[in-house]
Amino acid sequence: MKWRHVHINADGPLTVLEVDGVGVVRLDKTVSGSWVATLDYHLPERRRTRPCTTYEAGCRGAELWAERHMERLQREAAEQREQRWVFLPGAREPASAASLQNTETWEEREARMREMPISVPRRAVRRRK
Repeated sequence: MKWRHVHINADGPLTVLEVDGVGVVRLDKTVSGSWVATLDYHLPERRRTRPCTTYEAGCRGAELWAERHMERLQREAAEQREQRWVFLPGAREPASAASLQNTETWEEREARMREMPISVPRRAVRRRK
């Protein structure tokens, strides 16, 4: 289990509890300043919320909940990781190790780059007042 931010550029307290790299609990601060825990965060159809008295109490409660349900959460996290390739845009099948290796030589790359059209961005037009 590991606490992380909800996304890379988030600041403030850590709000997502991950099990094997999949977020299973999320803490959110409401407009009134109280905290709410979203359980089963990785399953949109089964999400449910629970009120928390404080951020610290929410973290501790989330950790206890995750420990009680660890076996199920690990199984569901493994299923989520297997399906990630399916949901990537344009992905028909997971990439094989052979397709990820760069076999192009430097000369072939330079030739390919010379064939590509060069586009110059338009100059910004100033508006007169």
